[in-house]
Amino acid sequence: MDVLLVLAVCTFVVSFVLQHLALHISLKYALFFDKNDTQKPQRCHDFNASRGGGIGIVLAFVLACLCFARLFVHFDGVIVGFCVGGFCVFLSGFLEDITGRISPLMRLCAQSVGALIAIVALGAVVVDVGLDVIVPFALALPFSVFCVVGVCNAMNILDGFNGLTSGIALMALAMILLISDNALVHVHSLLLCCAIAGFFVCNFPHGRIFLGDGGAYFIGFMLALLLIVLTQSSDISAWFGVALLIHPLFEVAFSIVRKRFVHHISPFAPDNRHLHSLIYRNLTHSSPATSLCLFALNLPFMLCALLFARDTCMLMLLCAAFAALYVALYIWLVRK
Repeated sequence: MDVLLVLAVCTFVVSFVLQHLALHISLKYALFFDKNDTQKPQRCHDFNASRGGGIGIVLAFVLACLCFARLFVHFDGVIVGFCVGGFCVFLSGFLEDITGRISPLMRLCAQSVGALIAIVALGAVVVDVGLDVIVPFALALPFSVFCVVGVCNAMNILDGFNGLTSGIALMALAMILLISDNALVHVHSLLLCCAIAGFFVCNFPHGRIFLGDGGAYFIGFMLALLLIVLTQSSDISAWFGVALLIHPLFEVAFSIVRKRFVHHISPFAPDNRHLHSLIYRNLTHSSPATSLCLFALNLPFMLCALLFARDTCMLMLLCAAFAALYVALYIWLVRK
């Protein structure tokens, strides 16, 4: 559809322009600003940086959704689910970007509210979890909220290096676009891809502006919902989403276990012991190079997830293979 392609290009341009506007406002007025002298163990840059990248992505995507609904088809629940629910999730992180004082519990509550709004509006409930297992609705609804909130935080915990979270998201969206025959998923994956791309070219390789918690949460929120709608409305396995995002999902699970039982700190406490941090510190010593290494690590697994998208057993084996590779690589880097 030619007009859809024009809208997609416009989404990229709007996002790109808004990145520069957010950067200008952030630097001029010191808003949503990450100063280089604050104590953040996960930081890899030594300059003052804007954390307003999510603003451009959210605004460009929401405007694109409204334009598409006006010009073409109004998909039921999209405006409420993606826009209203997404704004709640984005706001939970953006307020933290501004103030640095929003507790993890408050952010989780706001994300849960946003996820619930979106799930109800879109009917995006994880009922079929694969291997012919059907979850009762009473359990499926809270489980779906848990899944969406989990992906939000997984994408955020992966953030930290130039282009890493946005690049992984773009790769995942490309796989969704290649396999999806659901019109809602296909259109909004394309628009989201273009909105993120407008940020990516500003963030990679030079890191002129960063996603911030708000941007990372929103990307995770959208990926989770698109994957739920896709897998629950077709013969594609629910494990396709897990395999596609296995790196961020396993990263957050591994980090919780590591912090709680190895380092005896709060699972919410930031640290610099993630896999991407170890690669940066022990191998690359470069933010863009670290992201490229992780792109190379993720791409084969994403392609395999695409190949076995309807085979739950193979997808589960793929997830187990990634987990084993991750742990082996992590141990090697720690000992290096």
